[in-house]
Formats: sequence, C-alpha cells, structure tokens
Amino acid sequence: MIKKIDAGKFSIKTVFKSKDGKAKKATELQEKNEQLGRDVENWIYLKKFLTVYLYEKAIPYHKEFNIKKYVRAILLFSHDETENSKVHISCWTDFNNHINGLIQKVGQDN
Repeated sequence: MIKKIDAGKFSIKTVFKSKDGKAKKATELQEKNEQLGRDVENWIYLKKFLTVYLYEKAIPYHKEFNIKKYVRAILLFSHDETENSKVHISCWTDFNNHINGLIQKVGQDN
C-alpha cells in the first residue's frame, strides 16, 4: 500500500471497492473501449462516404448551380445596361435636338 501511495495510485475509493466492483469497473472500461473502437471505425466509414458524396454529387451540383446563377445574373445585368444605354441615347438625342433648336433660333434672331 505504501508503494501505491508513493506512485499516486492509492485512493480511499480503491480501499473500499470489492473485487466484484473492480471486475465490474474493468468490464465497463473494456466495453467502453470496444465501443470507442467501433465508433472510430464508423467515423472512418462515414468520412469516406461523405468524401465520395461530396466529390460525385454535392460539388458538381453546386458548381453547375452557381454557374447557372452567374450566367443569369450576367444576362440580367447586360439587359439592364442595354436598356440604360437606350435611355442615355434618348436623353442626349433630345438634348442635342434642343441645343440645335436653340442655335437655329438664335441664328434667326440675328
């Protein structure tokens, strides 16, 4: 017991535990260890499954979806800019016609 105390492995709890309690605790720890091993195997399988899913399904779908969304945005933008250009042309044409009208009017007054 002195060796256990020196090694830091002694506690009051271990003094009062029966051999059955220690065996039960060892069994519980063994089961927990086995479950953790199965969990790790399942995690590895799940990681591989998700990697394949992302590579074959999710990434290509989102890539295509984003390309379509980008093309649609560019088409809408170019349409809006074309309409905006038409409005600018109309505005400057009206302005030019108005200035030409003023020039002719001033020229006739002289």
